[in-house]
Amino acid sequence: MARKIYNAAIVDVPFDGGLCQHAAECVRGMPAVFDTKKRPWINPANADTAELAAQLADELVVFTHTEVEPAFEGQGVGSAIAGYALAQLKTDGTRKALALCPFIKGWIQRHPEYLAITYGAKTE
Repeated sequence: MARKIYNAAIVDVPFDGGLCQHAAECVRGMPAVFDTKKRPWINPANADTAELAAQLADELVVFTHTEVEPAFEGQGVGSAIAGYALAQLKTDGTRKALALCPFIKGWIQRHPEYLAITYGAKTE
């Protein structure tokens, strides 16, 4: 399947059926943007609200998808991206991470020092 980019004012959503194998996470996590009963089923304009913009800017950083070029897979590039982004978020201290991406979720599980900045994570 060819890569398609859905554009809107706040966010552009890329979709590639061969890479986005976890699309169900997006559908569950952002049903206003990903609605499989409508065509097109991805509508980033639905994320273009003052409430969502404030939430993304003030409270959360949403990690929806992590992608590394195939030539660099297995070389730690994805881990470096996750580590850098989450370290910056932790240092900033004003927002939490909402990890919809399975790779980011797994990385956080392997690095529990980031659970405190993860939205909805149990830190007990």
